[in-house]
Amino acid sequence: LGGATWTGNVKYGSMGGGLVYGCNYFQGITPALAVGAEGMYVSANQSLMSSYTLKYNHFPSLSQGDSAEPMSDIQKAAVATGGMLDGAA
Repeated sequence: LGGATWTGNVKYGSMGGGLVYGCNYFQGITPALAVGAEGMYVSANQSLMSSYTLKYNHFPSLSQGDSAEPMSDIQKAAVATGGMLDGAA
């Protein structure tokens, strides 16, 4: 569904005695390419921040979690525990 997949949100809060406003947007362009951006304004020090991202999937035909090679037992355990192999939360 290249181009039909997107996500975005708006943020509002307070930090350092001032209000914070932010938003982000992430858009799938093709099955292999997605782009996004995020911006934030902090009124306490009147600063603007922004970041940009580009995601390229070299193997778009593989669904998430699939792999060209079988996973090892350690990799399977990491996936099952969310990457926490020592049991720490």
